[in-house]
Amino acid sequence: MRYLVGLFVLKASWKRFLFLLVTACALAACKDSPVSPTPMNPITPSLPQMLASVEFSGLPRVEAGKMSPRPLTAVVLDQEGQPIAGASYRWEADSHAGWVFPSEGTTTANGRIEADWVAGTPGQGHLTLRVQHGTEELAAVVETTSLRSRSPPLSALTVFVQNSFRGADGIAAELTPLTEPVGTYYAALQWARGYAGLQRGGRLYDRQLQFSVWDNDQGGAEVVREGDGVHCRMFGNEGTGRACELNYPWRTNATYLFEVEAAELRGGTSLTLHVTDQSTGARRFIGTLRDARRIDLGHDFSFFVEDFRRDAPTCLAQPVRQAAIRNAMARSNGSWHSLTSGFFFHPSSQTDAGNPGTSHCVNIRVESHAHGLAVSVGGHTAMDPAEATVVAIP
Repeated sequence: MRYLVGLFVLKASWKRFLFLLVTACALAACKDSPVSPTPMNPITPSLPQMLASVEFSGLPRVEAGKMSPRPLTAVVLDQEGQPIAGASYRWEADSHAGWVFPSEGTTTANGRIEADWVAGTPGQGHLTLRVQHGTEELAAVVETTSLRSRSPPLSALTVFVQNSFRGADGIAAELTPLTEPVGTYYAALQWARGYAGLQRGGRLYDRQLQFSVWDNDQGGAEVVREGDGVHCRMFGNEGTGRACELNYPWRTNATYLFEVEAAELRGGTSLTLHVTDQSTGARRFIGTLRDARRIDLGHDFSFFVEDFRRDAPTCLAQPVRQAAIRNAMARSNGSWHSLTSGFFFHPSSQTDAGNPGTSHCVNIRVESHAHGLAVSVGGHTAMDPAEATVVAIP
């Protein structure tokens, strides 16, 4: 019985015994073999990317309130010097460093950040870039230099009224001045080679109504008729032509309706201006000027805000000049039509004629206002280059 039990155990474990025996023999044989076993490659665990550094491009010295001709670029790197994609970031700027657009975002697939930089007030500034990747944060600083302009910068913005009515013989719009610095021109109506609007610090009067038509290759502009109290004269400097000026004590937040009507006159075009103070309903005839050409008032129909004083040392030192326009209309085939859309050219795409090689002042705003579409130039602000340039005119 004891034997049988032992045999049963042997039969049940013979496979395990043979396995151990073969393994032992193999190990013994390998000990004297001249061939070494092939080692296995160790598995190196992949380490998570850790924020390590930021590499910046150099920034040029830029006049205050103007956009750098080169973009601001940075690359975010990990501990191995490899770019980090998808890291979130934001820019912070002091008053000298100005503005960065866009001010926040995420790094590209190659760890890159690219932005537009607008210089702040003159002096040395610091831009701080704060980057976050997972639970890690990193701050890096780049120095900036903002300059005074070599000459007082020029500043203005024109909004063109989109007009599908050709052959217009009348245009009109309501203008509301919102600020009143000396050296301001708010042009309620502008067309090819002519304009009409309100000035502060005009040639003759502190608050002046201005109506002008330029000479052209067909002949000189002429005065046909002057309204009561209106003085018309020849002008030069910015081309030549005829200008009519009126002492007109306009007020901020008051609305004025400007209307210009055109008619054929001796092979050219007569242009007649009326202005109505909407708070009183008083409508006033300003005058009639003759353009030597036949013109379409709807061509280049626009509105603008201008600093004509041009004495500030930088764009940011200019006071805020702001006015709003609404109810733009054109008359065609005897009917008046509302014009509800306009557009402008972003100032960063323009150059400052007073300081060649630099951008136009970009401290400009175009925005909705209780009095209509408001346009402002000057002050401590900057326009995002990604801002829409097609606008609604209420």
